[in-house]
Amino acid sequence: MEDLRNVEAAHAGIKTVEKPSLGRAVHYVIPFGPRKGEHRVAIITSPWGFSPVNLQMFRDQADDPCVDLCADHFGCIHKGGGFGVDVYAMATLPIRSARHDEDGKAPGTWHYPEEK
Repeated sequence: MEDLRNVEAAHAGIKTVEKPSLGRAVHYVIPFGPRKGEHRVAIITSPWGFSPVNLQMFRDQADDPCVDLCADHFGCIHKGGGFGVDVYAMATLPIRSARHDEDGKAPGTWHYPEEK
């Protein structure tokens, strides 16, 4: 009998059977801007099976995207939100419902760190 995890992983487009877990470090592919396509470290904050997951992305550069990634999730002062959150001062950013990409190239997706 086939392992149920393999079936669930295949349905999510994941070749590995390693299921995402809370607190696991992964890579997030920046979806737009001058850093589009670059990878940033992220931590899984809410796994829902294999994909999608919620992440907390660690910013590395001053021009890493911030406002457009989080403005729809809570009120940012640079988008006219009412909560007074200055996203430019944030070292991490919440990423909601990020999909898995085994190849690690699709913008706005996450993947396990490449082995070197």
